[in-house]
Amino acid sequence: MRGRLLVLLAVCGLAMAGCSSSDGKKVTHDSLGLKAPVYAYASDLGGDKPSKTLVVSGGKSTTVDGTPWGFLPNGSILLDRYAESDESAGKPSFVLDPVSGDKYPGTPFDDLQFGTHGRRPHALVEVHEKNGRLSLVDYDFAYAKKREVALPGVAGTGLNDSDLEGTAYGQPAGSDDAVFVSRTNFKGVDSTADAVVRIDRSGKVTEMLKDRHISNLTLASDRHSILASVMKEGPFYEGVPAARSIVELDPKTGTIKKSYGLPPPCLHFEPIGDSGSCIDRLDKFDGVVAASVYESTKKQAPGLDGYSTWTNKAGKWSEVKAQRGKIVYWQSRHDRIEGDVVLDFGANTSQAQVVWWHNDTKHVLPNLHDFTIRDWVVPGSLIRPAS
Repeated sequence: MRGRLLVLLAVCGLAMAGCSSSDGKKVTHDSLGLKAPVYAYASDLGGDKPSKTLVVSGGKSTTVDGTPWGFLPNGSILLDRYAESDESAGKPSFVLDPVSGDKYPGTPFDDLQFGTHGRRPHALVEVHEKNGRLSLVDYDFAYAKKREVALPGVAGTGLNDSDLEGTAYGQPAGSDDAVFVSRTNFKGVDSTADAVVRIDRSGKVTEMLKDRHISNLTLASDRHSILASVMKEGPFYEGVPAARSIVELDPKTGTIKKSYGLPPPCLHFEPIGDSGSCIDRLDKFDGVVAASVYESTKKQAPGLDGYSTWTNKAGKWSEVKAQRGKIVYWQSRHDRIEGDVVLDFGANTSQAQVVWWHNDTKHVLPNLHDFTIRDWVVPGSLIRPAS
């Protein structure tokens, strides 16, 4: 399971911003704390040598050897120096502060899942798979290990995909009180997302929501809400949609505190090929839940033919029409980075611009390859901040 199984909680450290309402009462809004534009992408595709990555953050631009994984709450970024020629040595990762240029090395790993914490001082959380053992590791901003907790189960064993069997953990999301990770058991080609595992501050490991088929575990841009989707019971068959509902977990207990159903396009989603979820991204900001989803509108030809963003207010879903067909990362009320969604994977992407909008001013960002925004690492919210 060497692939880059990355769940990037594409958010940076938050402060709380206050303002006054018309009646004089103080209204608190979430704040992303980003100095736009902030982004990274591999400007060199690597191969036998590590990739080269362009990192823009805090008003500075730098190019480093490494492949980007995600930004940390203080504006630093996690990268790895993996190259195909040294696969047996593992993937040496490091944290870069793009403003100061400081680098903090980590240790090589066989596989990794990456997420960030809420407002706790620990910057990031990783799920490691090394020598068949699974563990959760907390780090500070200088990539110094703060704790390591063993997770039950063993990594995949078997000679090939047909007889591979084991346990996988992924999608880590850290709240103030605990870290949550999804657990999947797999055997051959069959896999079941069978539980959420909660690791509290003392290191106690607790199984939650067993057999509820929780997926898309996400720490929202407000830095404290934990969102997820409930999937239908497997196994799935070709052309059968997998998602059942979007839910919010209680960050203190891990129990489901609220269910939001699904945006309307998901109710008649008809994937083609392997069954899948209509859900791409989940988020919550300024008290509003949002989801970006894939659409399949042509009954005579099932498949992905649309992409849209929806918000849930007072229990009702409504589309953010200005974001139709686009992947958008809001970095402040006046700044967003966006790119067109390319649904045809064989399409010519040479015109797939990635754009930074500051108010009404458009800046086309440099793109040395025919990459879409999917190939970039960008922090930000699905929802435009209120202030």
